[in-house]
Amino acid sequence: MSDRDWIEGIMRLPRQRQSPVIKHVIDPMALDFVKAKKFDPAKAKPPFVIEAKLDGERRMLWCGHCYSRRVSVVTGTRTNQWDALPDHIKKEFEGVTTPVDGELHVPGGTSSDVKTALKEKSHDLVFTAFDSPVIGYSVRAMRQVLLDNGFNVPDTIRPTLLPVECELGGSPVDAEMVQVPLDTLIDFEGVLDVAAKTMGLEGFILKEVKRHHVWWKFKREQTADLIVTGVKAGDGKYLGLIGALKCSVYDDAGELREVASVSGMTDDEREEITSLYDGATGAVIGRVVEVRYQQVAQRGRLRHPRFLRFRDDKNSSECKLEQLT
Repeated sequence: MSDRDWIEGIMRLPRQRQSPVIKHVIDPMALDFVKAKKFDPAKAKPPFVIEAKLDGERRMLWCGHCYSRRVSVVTGTRTNQWDALPDHIKKEFEGVTTPVDGELHVPGGTSSDVKTALKEKSHDLVFTAFDSPVIGYSVRAMRQVLLDNGFNVPDTIRPTLLPVECELGGSPVDAEMVQVPLDTLIDFEGVLDVAAKTMGLEGFILKEVKRHHVWWKFKREQTADLIVTGVKAGDGKYLGLIGALKCSVYDDAGELREVASVSGMTDDEREEITSLYDGATGAVIGRVVEVRYQQVAQRGRLRHPRFLRFRDDKNSSECKLEQLT
């Protein structure tokens, strides 16, 4: 029996005091979390619905049930996390018997804030819905049915040929239909990057309109020049090597502030850096490195920093906090 055989008829959620008929108890292991692939303009086929990428934790929810994508290595199953939810999230799903895929997040926060919000059962925690694995609706129809049933859905954008002219979509159905002229747009990814930066987003999810459940993930990335102020020892496969570089910048008061533990080197680069390091005063400490990162978290540290190269053409005095955006 296929996943879609679970539902008789169309998706009706209890905002209308109706519910689909479930033919049998839903097996959490059979739930299909659609995986968004890294955006590839050569393979992606417009038009898209372009939604804001939320920085939280993905969950599949219905009344009495809450599952993440993670499968326990011990039991081989997904764990029901319903009891960990705050009461206001549970109330949203009273009587909902259709699995709803979405993101638990704290508006303006990061995924690390979700863990705190869950622990504290905070009202800051929000669930934003973007799909249901057992309903074969189109992207636009899915957004509409979720809205009609009182769920939050991700914001959308309409990028134009001028990167600075990016705005939130107005209508939940029609305004975000974007026929992107990839053949005439020289740098579509540049448009998305500017849009994400302007709107303060981590990135976007691009959902193809013509191919069902074909999603693409675009993450905004930036670079910064940082000063190496320490190292972390490696473990596991990197035992005996440097695991990460502790990196800092000068703040407005002229004091060094650590902002990242940078890894992501190739094996050859890691071995070379290890050979250069001889303790507190090595050929590594004090050098400037160029780092790629996604965004600056609320506490001022860089998210997902990755080593690019040493910048021996840069002075450490140039590595200032103001460059981080």
